[in-house]
Amino acid sequence: GVLRLDLIAVAKDQQRGGVGSDLIHAFLALPDEGERRVKVEVGNVAALNFYIVNGFAVDTAESVQHLWLSGS
Repeated sequence: GVLRLDLIAVAKDQQRGGVGSDLIHAFLALPDEGERRVKVEVGNVAALNFYIVNGFAVDTAESVQHLWLSGS
């Protein structure tokens, strides 16, 4: 199976203290031995780097662009 993590958030004043990494290690330690995947917004460079540092690699990248139509 595939285990997916869609969102992890750490309070600003708790960042860089290892809390996020502890959460990721707990996710990786779950008993199911299936594939682990995380989802990150393409433009969130800090999150992308965080997951790479914690052993993940980019598999696919998608971007959704929105166009504002004035007067619509």
